[in-house]
Amino acid sequence: MLKPAKRSTSPQSPPAELFLASAAVSLIGPANDANPMAQVRSKLLGSIVFLANVQWTRITLQLTGVTKLNIATPGQHDDNGQPSHITTTTNICEVEKELIPTGESTINFGLHLPHNLPPSIETKHASVVYTLIATLTGGPYKKHKIQKNVLVKRHYLPNSSVMIPTATVAKVQGWFEYNIETPRACAIEAGEVVLAARWSVEKERMDVRTVDFQLEEIESYRYRTRDGVHKLPPVIRRFPVSAYPPPTFSQDINETHLIRAPIPPALRARHYSNYVEITHRCRITFHFGSPDARMQYVEPLVVEIPIIITDFPYGEDSAAGIGSGDDGVQVDLDLPEYTPQYESAVSVGP
Repeated sequence: MLKPAKRSTSPQSPPAELFLASAAVSLIGPANDANPMAQVRSKLLGSIVFLANVQWTRITLQLTGVTKLNIATPGQHDDNGQPSHITTTTNICEVEKELIPTGESTINFGLHLPHNLPPSIETKHASVVYTLIATLTGGPYKKHKIQKNVLVKRHYLPNSSVMIPTATVAKVQGWFEYNIETPRACAIEAGEVVLAARWSVEKERMDVRTVDFQLEEIESYRYRTRDGVHKLPPVIRRFPVSAYPPPTFSQDINETHLIRAPIPPALRARHYSNYVEITHRCRITFHFGSPDARMQYVEPLVVEIPIIITDFPYGEDSAAGIGSGDDGVQVDLDLPEYTPQYESAVSVGP
């Protein structure tokens, strides 16, 4: 007597697989039409590998981007006294492309992306997520979908060869004069932020005892209603302080002090999207004192200077020739960022 064949319980292998050529798609410079790199459209490169003998007649690629916000609004409550929440989802990207099956075992593709896409992110209250879906059709009844998450990154320095502009903060406050030169941007790969500071103390028996240098990460949320744009109180994350003890008798304005702060691994790169923004600043604190400790206590002086902390594109190969050398394209760090097509009004609810 013939026994019925057992049905296999092993998972069926897919008829095709989707591969991405790199870990992320890199966008260079601020999201602004005036950015010189806006003319260089980034590509999402990849391939589809066919694993089964199926005659596919149509292949469609679709890249979608979605940004979400879910956060409580301070000072607003519903009828039950519970804090009101903003919960909204906005579609920010939809790029499609048709591929023609050639009968080969692999088909390569490239999708041009808009230059002003916000980068991917996942925070406690907001997210920006991109998904690539490949739909394979073979006849009226055969259809297969493959889905991959896509990481989009924005870099404000194209490579390690670019010349980084500096900003100078100088002020005279009574008997104390200072001058601090700060890079406008710094790469996480550098491992540290270095400032050049000069100061002069015009008070008898008083000098700078130590200078504290601390990096701060500022996470800000905003949303738009029919009444306008609303900004929530920022969340400030302070990293460990690096103390710089000036050499003895070094209070002359012409003497330069190099003050350093390490970039911790937990620090996130600059981010700008329609609901969330992550920025950074340098917090410098001057502590005063007298050699014999006889002078009256003087409050420390705090100086806060914004800085863009970013990272390089993966491998830097994608930015080869960008911003390098005297004839390289310079990234304008003064350009404001905007995503006008994403600024839709949201409703505040329980």
